[in-house]
Amino acid sequence: MKVSSLFGLSVLSLALSLTGCKDTDTDNLSRIKSYPSLALVGDEFIVINVGEAFTDPGVEAALAGQTVTPTITGSVNTATPGIYRLTYSAANTEGDEVSAVRSVIVTDPAVNALDQSGNFQRTGFALSPVTKVGNKGLYRIDNFGFTNAPNLFTAYFAQTTPTSIVVPSQTIENLGYTNFTAVAGVFTAGKLTRITYGISAPAVFGTAARSATRVP
Repeated sequence: MKVSSLFGLSVLSLALSLTGCKDTDTDNLSRIKSYPSLALVGDEFIVINVGEAFTDPGVEAALAGQTVTPTITGSVNTATPGIYRLTYSAANTEGDEVSAVRSVIVTDPAVNALDQSGNFQRTGFALSPVTKVGNKGLYRIDNFGFTNAPNLFTAYFAQTTPTSIVVPSQTIENLGYTNFTAVAGVFTAGKLTRITYGISAPAVFGTAARSATRVP
């Protein structure tokens, strides 16, 4: 009987010991934190004509492997030429938020038949080729910094009316998300002859607006 009782007490002590060890180890573990992810569906900026219906392609939003519904701020006025920003946001339970931005550019249908392609040049610097993309006033400009490093950066602008241009905020390779200021275009007999804008990347381009003029 003594042997049996001692054995029983030993088993009970071992069980209590193991239980206590498990609780201690669990208390020292850190909880894994999940962050939301967002990916634009379609292009970062979309060009439509005045009066044309706009359907938002939306984003793919997920948290911890599960699809979530993002918050969308901003709206598009398809009756007025201009740039309209849509911001998509998602957050985890701790309030950590991520966001993505799409620019919708509304243009006057009159610009569809125009073509402002050609070479532009800032005095003393390399050419900045401009090429029309599609048929609704969107243009690609190589060497958008108007520097002596042609094709180092590529950006996009749009002609929204026969006498105006806009440059949407956009993600530029090797530079990141970039904003533009002081945007202006000079037109002569319907032809874009001068482009001006400031680039919000002072460490690379300085803070002053820069201009380029069409060359033959």
